[in-house]
Amino acid sequence: MTGVFFDGREIITPSVQTAVNDTGLQNDQLTATDVVAIVGSCAGGTPKTGLRFTNPADAMKTLVSGDLAEAVVAAFSPSPDTGGPSEVWAVRVDPATQATLPLQDATPNTSIMLTSVQYGAIANTISVELQPASGTLAVSYPNPGAYLAAVRINAKTYTRDNVGMAACWVGYSGIGLTPTVAVTAVVSFSPLPSTKIITLSAGGITVATIPLSTLVTVADLVGAINAVADFSATAILPGSSPLPTLDMLAAAALTTPVYLYANTAALVDYFNSLTDSIGNPILTAVQQWGGDAPAMIASTPLAGGSVPAAMNSDWQDAFTALQQVDCQWIAPLAAPASSGSVFLLAQAHVEYMSTVAQGERRAIIGGIPNIIPIAGGGLQPTGVKAQVLTMAQVLNSDRVGYAAPSCYRYNLAGKLVKFPGWMVATLIASGFAALGPGESMTNKRLNIVGLDFVFYSPGDTDVLIRGGVIPVVKNKRGFVVSDAVSTWQGPGAYDKTQLSVGDALDYVARQVRAIEEPEVGARGGPMGIQHAVSRADTVLRELSVPPPTGPGVLVGDAASPPFRNVKGVANGTAVNISFECSPVEPMSYILVTINATSYDGTVRVPGPGAASLGRLLG
Repeated sequence: MTGVFFDGREIITPSVQTAVNDTGLQNDQLTATDVVAIVGSCAGGTPKTGLRFTNPADAMKTLVSGDLAEAVVAAFSPSPDTGGPSEVWAVRVDPATQATLPLQDATPNTSIMLTSVQYGAIANTISVELQPASGTLAVSYPNPGAYLAAVRINAKTYTRDNVGMAACWVGYSGIGLTPTVAVTAVVSFSPLPSTKIITLSAGGITVATIPLSTLVTVADLVGAINAVADFSATAILPGSSPLPTLDMLAAAALTTPVYLYANTAALVDYFNSLTDSIGNPILTAVQQWGGDAPAMIASTPLAGGSVPAAMNSDWQDAFTALQQVDCQWIAPLAAPASSGSVFLLAQAHVEYMSTVAQGERRAIIGGIPNIIPIAGGGLQPTGVKAQVLTMAQVLNSDRVGYAAPSCYRYNLAGKLVKFPGWMVATLIASGFAALGPGESMTNKRLNIVGLDFVFYSPGDTDVLIRGGVIPVVKNKRGFVVSDAVSTWQGPGAYDKTQLSVGDALDYVARQVRAIEEPEVGARGGPMGIQHAVSRADTVLRELSVPPPTGPGVLVGDAASPPFRNVKGVANGTAVNISFECSPVEPMSYILVTINATSYDGTVRVPGPGAASLGRLLG
């Protein structure tokens, strides 16, 4: 037996074979850096769904107003020292409902059910009007049932004239008396599709019935009618077009051609195609298959949109939705009455995502809960400092930062107002996302104009920082984050106490996972292990490149390299890769020693005849 094994194949016939090894073309570029997500209530937007924004204008148009709208817009400009993040995610927590409007025929049966894409009371401001088409637009066939449709939202009106269409026209060439064509519903007022039939009659006798459920295209309809003796059909829509649901038609005499209209389907298409100024759809229209074409109506608003208050279960649903968002910083906008329990839900979310779900992230929260149970019984102590210190003790997590106090800034209406502590938390979380992994918000200014409570430095800040609170203070530079610490109450490892150091290690973990993931399932053995180790080494080198050409997440020098001892050990079907690395740490303390010395010199008095001492000295 002759032959060779090459590139996974056995080659029998003598030939020249080639193989391409593209491992040297592997894209070793690091993935995106940090992203912030904000959870709260607002007047617009789909609830419990991740909404991505790349600019504040689109956020305002979608979210409209409320805490979430204020926070997301603020997140794009958190600090004069950080710039803004490239994207901000939002999750609306309140269980808002959509508004609806049934468009009915003359019976009245519902022909089209309109549902707002927007949720909440704002959806009730959408109104719809149907009037007869003006007839001023040229069409190739008569359509007396066409519509002039108008949709009004946010003081803007969208209109379209001559909304309607016909699939085909039907004729008769036989000698039978009173030939007719009719379109009827098999089951009246049924929500099921394709329940209509076409009935062809002559001389009072039904010649053929054509179920629309058996047809797919306009050509199918035309062919089915043309297959009936003496009856004919000519397509108006392109033959390959999907067959629209035809409007009802009482038995119509075929003394002249009869058009089979689909004006209801045309209305549905129009409503579903409408978008607002930023491309968001406005309505969802669903045809109710037993109804006839809708009757004309004056401007009528949709109804039923509401915004019930968010409960703990709604917050949990929002955090569950956030599991699908690739973010590294979150800020929950909880009202004081419910913030204690919401803070704990946020903590549970980031800890679950950072361990089981392998989606490392951290939360910055702010605000003073009304009541915090204390171990051993009793309620929270009085005083702002005591309350925030107690909340930090309750949280006690290296993945949660707790910021205080509340702040003043201008809202979206241009009015100077007091915002709860969640605004400060949002600005800090967004600042972290704008800076990138390993950068600290310590000593960074926030874009606010005042504080609700004054923390003195170091009298108050020493106690707060030691207790796991991020204090915001006013100094000569503005309103500044004193120290961006976590609520961790345990041993003081820097990755536990300093949010930026932990974030740097999170980034390292994400990048190493990302580059190793394609190796899962690959061939093992020494070469496979070496390949996996080489990939880890490659990404660690990239992480060690200092700014501006690299992230500089790992730092070091020749004597103390940023990483070392990258090893791979096989254990059955598992390969354990390990290494040492040095994440970047903030310079929280700059200690200046001034070595003062006394002047030591000799002054000589000149002899007689010389210039005076005063002249010598200037």
